Amino acid sequence: RYSPAGTAIQLRARQEDSVVRIEVTDHGPGIDEATRSRLFQPFTVGEDSAAKGGIGLGLAISRGLVTAMQGTISVDTQVGQGSTFWFTLPVGTDLVPR
Repeated sequence: RYSPAGTAIQLRARQEDSVVRIEVTDHGPGIDEATRSRLFQPFTVGEDSAAKGGIGLGLAISRGLVTAMQGTISVDTQVGQGSTFWFTLPVGTDLVPR
């Protein structure tokens, strides 16, 4: 949705010690500091998100799910350079409540 047409989205997964890290990198406009600080809160959208039909729930829901599975989620981004959204989940842990 945010990368220019014809550019690739990169998806990477790797194990780091006791967690698996999943990354998704785009070549979009990046995210400014003011938006980044509240990005994972419900109904937070950047300027481009609102124009593209975003209502700001996807990342908040993702954060809730990752946190519930004892993981972490964040973004590395720079305006004009794109973004890498990433999350980690523990390896070998029973994450399903009984």
